[in-house]
Amino acid sequence: MSEALKRIAQRYEDFARFEAWDRLPLYASIAEAVAADPFTLRFLASLPDAKQQPNLLLAAVRYLYVTVADRGGFLELVRAHAEEIATVMAARST
Repeated sequence: MSEALKRIAQRYEDFARFEAWDRLPLYASIAEAVAADPFTLRFLASLPDAKQQPNLLLAAVRYLYVTVADRGGFLELVRAHAEEIATVMAARST
């Protein structure tokens, strides 16, 4: 895994561990899944650094597809709709 992908994975692991674990267990679980998913990490690496934030990815998917019930469904949406999600993430901020 490249250093860039490791950095993104660490960002999502930190989000799960320090920001979401006690208040947003679903988001913590999704962030952990993102950190372990090569496709989603490469997708995030294709975006500018400021657009790689966990909150932004989670919000973009929720905006487009409402709340996803599980981490597997979330990753499936990213795989199936990466371009549309990237467009929303590029246009928005947190």
